[in-house]
Amino acid sequence: ANYMGSATAMLTIGKAPQTLTVPDAAQYDPWIVPMQGSVLEVTLRTVSNAEGVASYGIESTAPHESQTRDPEATIDGNTLMVSYPGIFTIKATHPGDDYHAEGEVAFDVVINGEGVKTAATLSLGSLDHVYDGSAKSAAVTVDPADPTVEVTYDGASDAPTDAGSYAVVATVEDEYHKGSATGTLTIAKATATVTIDSAGLRQIRNEVEAVSVTTAPAGLTVDVTYDGSAEVPQGVGSYAVVATVNEANYQGSASGTLVVEKKAQTITITDAAGYNPYPIRIAGAPIQIGLNATSESGLEIVFTVDAVNASVTGNVLTVTQPGSYTVMANQAGDALWLAAPEVSLTVVVQGTGIPTIEPQVSVDGLEDGALTLDVTGAPNSLVDILFTDDLIDGSYTVVRTIQLDVDGNGSIALPTLGEMGFYRAANHVEE
Repeated sequence: ANYMGSATAMLTIGKAPQTLTVPDAAQYDPWIVPMQGSVLEVTLRTVSNAEGVASYGIESTAPHESQTRDPEATIDGNTLMVSYPGIFTIKATHPGDDYHAEGEVAFDVVINGEGVKTAATLSLGSLDHVYDGSAKSAAVTVDPADPTVEVTYDGASDAPTDAGSYAVVATVEDEYHKGSATGTLTIAKATATVTIDSAGLRQIRNEVEAVSVTTAPAGLTVDVTYDGSAEVPQGVGSYAVVATVNEANYQGSASGTLVVEKKAQTITITDAAGYNPYPIRIAGAPIQIGLNATSESGLEIVFTVDAVNASVTGNVLTVTQPGSYTVMANQAGDALWLAAPEVSLTVVVQGTGIPTIEPQVSVDGLEDGALTLDVTGAPNSLVDILFTDDLIDGSYTVVRTIQLDVDGNGSIALPTLGEMGFYRAANHVEE
């Protein structure tokens, strides 16, 4: 009754709290589908008691324990697009509605597998080499330059040394990059110097030995052919010689011509001393002397003599006068044998030869009952002095035989043979 008054105020009814949750959050830790080298898309889902949709952002990332590279991802709407795996903390924010306040929730998305790697460009160089005993490797250029490159040669990591062709594979494979390049590394054989000993390029048939070959470097295996055959020829002729290095790491060759010559031969006179002097004397008639000689080839020997009083037929020497005769022995050779050096044989014949002049006799004088006769005829010839006392009968008797001197002269004293007689001379003939 005693007071009066009033007051006014605004009654505010606030928005209810929003409930923002991640249904089945376990499916994100880890995400059921691992990465396989390409971008992985993960759909993000939340449930709210407010109208509208939540927005998503990456609050933080962390690598797996074995990783050295940070995870990489972006968000487009409610899609998490992962380019490199790891642990992603996602923050979902809902703006609320007329009745619910703003809400947010964080959750982890764990992605495993192989992430997207930057393509590395590799190029190979220094692929052609020559053997020198050291290892030969390919040069590899990488863009970008940071990645470590693994290089294999026919599958092996060690660079090759021996001559040959090798498949080269250069590979980059790390957490950031991936790439490869292939090629062929070639190691050519080194060139060796091959020398054929010229002294062995002229040899005698049936005695031919393999030619001697040297190499630099020394001791290399060399194949030698003669007109294309490995067999050493023994027949007379000319053969193309090719010496070729047969080694895994060396090449080289040399050529020449092997000349196989005829074999030399000699002539041997059998018992040459027996012809000087020859044991059979000539006695006014030709004598025939057998010539005995042999050749190493066994081929026939040809005998010749250059003398007026001697001739050769086959191996028979015919002599008509005493004297010294030089007989030449020759063998001309054939397809296998060289001509033999000429050999001479001295044949000395003694005795009385066949006179070439009819002797004449003349009376030189008569003294003390002896008749002296002068005789002329062939030099050194034997002359018979013949007598008859009856020219009608014509029968002569040999009364004496004399040998004329080198000038063809001689004389003889004979006792008188009766009151009358006739003398004549004739060349002596051995019986």
